[in-house]
Amino acid sequence: MQEQERSAERRSSTRFTIGISATCVNPALDQAAQTYTHDISTIGIGILTKEKMEVGSVIEICIQVADNSQRIMAKGRVIWQSSDAEHNYRTGIQLDGPTLKPIALILSQLRSNMHF
Repeated sequence: MQEQERSAERRSSTRFTIGISATCVNPALDQAAQTYTHDISTIGIGILTKEKMEVGSVIEICIQVADNSQRIMAKGRVIWQSSDAEHNYRTGIQLDGPTLKPIALILSQLRSNMHF
């Protein structure tokens, strides 16, 4: 069985791939970073960033909903991070509680991209 299949089997929540503007704050380091989501679910967020984050770090994230300027706040913990050759990081954040409604976020983002 391939690693992706095993990883998918372990997931308890569907993950949706979508890029939404966000700000991540590491309260312990008093450090903030502008970022984008890579994917979201009810229990976690994957982000893309230039900043290295330590696994286990507590992270506060603010997602900016494009269609109505609403801000969604969530808190979680870094559970993994990987980097590419250009030192861009993809980071997995497990939320402290199921605080996100990914379908509503996706629909809001799609609405903001529609041109009439």
